[in-house]
Amino acid sequence: MPNETLPDFPDAFLKVRQAFIYGKPGEWVIIIALEPFEYDGETVSTKFNFDAFPWDVREPSELAGTSHSFSREVREKSNIEGSIYLNHAHNPVDIRCIEFGQSNLEGVEATLSFDIDFDFEGGGFKNRAGTITCLLQCKNPTVGYRVIK
Repeated sequence: MPNETLPDFPDAFLKVRQAFIYGKPGEWVIIIALEPFEYDGETVSTKFNFDAFPWDVREPSELAGTSHSFSREVREKSNIEGSIYLNHAHNPVDIRCIEFGQSNLEGVEATLSFDIDFDFEGGGFKNRAGTITCLLQCKNPTVGYRVIK
């Protein structure tokens, strides 16, 4: 089915429930859990997983006030991977840019710009660009948000 005939993935589905950043120098992970939403008669719970950010910082708070762009070449060289599971399909997410704002005791503010490839496994929506702004909690997420590799 051509992508043009598929529905749009609405901005209303991109509401953040919780977000986390954790890891170690050279291997940072970001998880953004979305608020559950109703789609096709079902309640959907899903999240964005982003792995392998190569930042050489000891604490996420050190990223405050920085901006990072990721070309295809940078993503491939660093093995940065992003995904969202939806409609029983793995949908790659290419991160284009992350801008970090202020940090506090709870976390660091971040705005992430990305492209979702719903064509990869037939995710049921048109491919789209998106932006999310959230507070990334600087701690390992609860068990339900574990990254599956």
